[in-house]
Amino acid sequence: MANGRLEIPDSMFFRNANDLSLQLIIAVTQLLFLLYQRQVWARAMGMPGMAGVLICMLETAARGAFIAILLFIAVGLALARRRTKLILAGLPAVVALLVWLAPSGLSPFDAL
Repeated sequence: MANGRLEIPDSMFFRNANDLSLQLIIAVTQLLFLLYQRQVWARAMGMPGMAGVLICMLETAARGAFIAILLFIAVGLALARRRTKLILAGLPAVVALLVWLAPSGLSPFDAL
């Protein structure tokens, strides 16, 4: 971590947090392939891998990567066959992730 951003300082390719986040976005698309496999073990490996990559991507604090992931989700939802099922399944996960990653100073109970 340098300046609050996830970086790999001695790396030839990922010294910059933005470069690292771009590679992590590519990793998300590769792990998405596992979710479309019929084998249960492939799906079981794809979900935690994708969650770990997304958490690392958020720790890079790259604005462009965040916008790219939002666009990736929007296009994925637009092209999905079972859109409502995905939204209902993903909404609790997104809320839990936001609560987990939110700074402690944003608690609504701090004002009391």
